[in-house]
Amino acid sequence: MKQEAKTVEAEASVAPAETAPVDETALATLRGNEAHDLATPSGGGMVALGAVTGEFTPRDFRPPYLKIVYGVGDLSAKYDPGCLVMAVQADETLLVKKSESLTLVILGAHKFWKEWQDSEAYNAGIFPRSFNTVKEVVAAGGTVEFGPAGERPTFGPAANFTVLIRQPEGVLSGLFSYDLNGHKYAIAKWIVDKTAYSRVGPTVFTAEATSLKDRGLASGIWELHTESVKSRNGRNMVITPFIRLAGHVTPAFLTEVKAAFPG
Repeated sequence: MKQEAKTVEAEASVAPAETAPVDETALATLRGNEAHDLATPSGGGMVALGAVTGEFTPRDFRPPYLKIVYGVGDLSAKYDPGCLVMAVQADETLLVKKSESLTLVILGAHKFWKEWQDSEAYNAGIFPRSFNTVKEVVAAGGTVEFGPAGERPTFGPAANFTVLIRQPEGVLSGLFSYDLNGHKYAIAKWIVDKTAYSRVGPTVFTAEATSLKDRGLASGIWELHTESVKSRNGRNMVITPFIRLAGHVTPAFLTEVKAAFPG
C-alpha cells in the first residue's frame, strides 16, 4: 500500500510520457462537426425530436389481430360468442356482434398446415407446430388425411390473411389510421383454422383464382359475419364465420392502397 501512495511532488518529478496522438474523428464529433455526426445514435444517445431510428425486424412490431370470440378462451369472459374483436395484446376493440357484418379488404393470404391440438395441450401452453407444405408435415411425422382405420389427421389446413378492416360506425380506435377513399381502415392479421378455415379459406382462394383473377386479391370487398351453426354431431352449436365477396374497390382505392403499402 505504501508503494501505491505518491505525493504531488513525486508525481511532478516523473518525466512525462510520450503524448498520445489525437483522435481527430472523436474530437470532431465532440465539436459537433457535421461530417462526423452520427445519424443513428447507439445506446443512450440523443434522438432527434419525432425521429424513429434503428434497424427493425418483424419482431419489433405487434400488428392487431382480428379475432372471433368463441365460447372458451380469454375473450369469452369479456364478449359474447360470435363477436369480432380487434386485439393488440391486452388492448381490445369490439368491432361487431354476432350476425353483424364487418367490411374487409384482403391484401394477402398464405395457406399453411397447422397441428391439431386438444384443450389439454392448449391449457398446458404447448403451441401447435405449423408447416408450409404437406411434404414438410409428413417429414415431421404428421398426417393430413384420415388413416385406413379412421385415424384422424394430425394436421389441418389454415390460412394467414393480411386484411384492411373498415371502421364500423360508432367504433373508436386509434388503430383505424389509414384514410382510404373516404373511409378509415386498420390493418390486421387474421388466422383461421379448423371449421373457420373450411368456411373462409376455400371461398377466398376460389375467388382469387376466378372472379378476382384479373383484378387481384386486394381488389375485392368482403363482408364477414358469424353465426351459430350445429356441429357435425348435431349436439352443439358452434360459432362459425361466413364471408362473401360483396364487390370491388375503385381504381382510386387500389392506387391509394399500393401507395400506403408498397411491395
